[in-house]
Amino acid sequence: MIPDLKFILPFEPPPGTRLKKAHPPSAHKMITWRVMWAIRDTLKSAAPSKRPERRAKVKITIHRTRIYTAENSRTGATPIVTALRKLNLIHSEDPRWTEIETDQHLITGALPWTEIEITYY
Repeated sequence: MIPDLKFILPFEPPPGTRLKKAHPPSAHKMITWRVMWAIRDTLKSAAPSKRPERRAKVKITIHRTRIYTAENSRTGATPIVTALRKLNLIHSEDPRWTEIETDQHLITGALPWTEIEITYY
């Protein structure tokens, strides 16, 4: 049984428009790997060997210096959700298994960061 988790990543994902248009197709993969390594470093133990059989609620809060549209924020967070699935922290990206919520906060005078909270039910 996996306990509820909370991670803080020391970076922000790119907005969805930049992820789709300006980056090559491998950019999603590179960002996914970057997120995977950052999460793996924050885990106290190894990632689970199999996917949980419970539903999960994932809340992604991005603290950035510029606010983007909600769609851009959601699209930019897709590498994070993909990384969570590949690390077996969520069952799948399907809405029947995972409820994904993205939020943004405007910050000034600090480097951007991302908070990820996973609650299982």
